[in-house]
Amino acid sequence: MHDLSLQVIKDGEGVSKLIRVNVFNARTKKQAKKIGFSIANSPLVKTAIAGEDANWGRVIMAIGKTEENINQNKIKVSFGNNIVCEDGSMSKKINITKLDPYMKNTTIDINVKLNVGKFSHTVYGNDLTFEYLKINADYRS
Repeated sequence: MHDLSLQVIKDGEGVSKLIRVNVFNARTKKQAKKIGFSIANSPLVKTAIAGEDANWGRVIMAIGKTEENINQNKIKVSFGNNIVCEDGSMSKKINITKLDPYMKNTTIDINVKLNVGKFSHTVYGNDLTFEYLKINADYRS
């Protein structure tokens, strides 16, 4: 069933990338799930991924809009194994020569460590491309 679900996401009209949002170290399972869905469903995150931009600020924004009680200074964000944000600020370890090629992949992992608890959750989504907009803007029922 899991594999079928991923196939449905990947088969969306105009979709170019599968996004896997992994939230770690949340206070509760509910918190991890809420934050994961906020990131995966954010149009700003989706368009950044479509543009192959590892925009960690948009990820932080999506976390913040949940109004969950977290400590921003404990957040760590990475795209795949590429750390972009540590302690709530831009990481000094950003390696563009590894990050840029990673963002060209068809599956992008956004890993968020909240470091406030022991719960985790994974949410899947897709990017938001010009092609998606074109197909759906021209659609008539």
